[in-house]
Amino acid sequence: MRWRIVGIATLIIACGSTDPPATRQPIGDPAAETEAPPPPEATPSPEPAPEAVPTPEPEPNCSSDGDCHFDDPCVPATCTARDVPAQVCEEAAPVPGSCVCVAERCALRREMPDGHLISEGTCAYGAGRTGCGISMAEGTCEPGRGDEVRAGADETRPVCRCQGAPPNARCRLEWHEPVPCESERDCWFDSDGPILRPIRRPRRLRNHLFEPCVDGEVAPTCMGGFCTADPMRAYGC
Repeated sequence: MRWRIVGIATLIIACGSTDPPATRQPIGDPAAETEAPPPPEATPSPEPAPEAVPTPEPEPNCSSDGDCHFDDPCVPATCTARDVPAQVCEEAAPVPGSCVCVAERCALRREMPDGHLISEGTCAYGAGRTGCGISMAEGTCEPGRGDEVRAGADETRPVCRCQGAPPNARCRLEWHEPVPCESERDCWFDSDGPILRPIRRPRRLRNHLFEPCVDGEVAPTCMGGFCTADPMRAYGC
């Protein structure tokens, strides 16, 4: 029996341990290891947007038509309230119209045999497109930016709009006269042109109630004793 135990022990020693061999981890090649990417650069804080600078309102330069005149009596083209030195003209150009005071600014009211002026350049409707702008001093309505007319319904005033179908739309300039009223029943709009122009309500429509999209897209009203468009009753027909 002792020899049998010794034989088994000898066999175990000769064959080695019965435990499985430990797994050896491979040693990586330092040259093959990639370096860690650098940390991302800090994103600079956005600079604050500059404050919007309001457009200064034009300074009043007249209180009546008598304050306005042409800046050059020899070549009358622009109306102003500034003093103009006296000049002797050998030959003066024809006067294109008259100088008037509108919303405390001098404006050239050109002669309009057709009741309006049409620009040569084209215009377009909508934001970011080439609309129409008016030059009060020159009495023109052309594509691009222009003066802001602050005249009310109680004043004779120029109106500049883009009218017509693209791509052949043109800028149209009209002058509108104030229409006195006592109530809405006295007011209506002229439907002959593309620009809403207040007129005295025709007798046949005195008792007629304004029908949206039948009589027009904007209802007339009496405000401050003068006919104008009702901003609360504008319909997208």
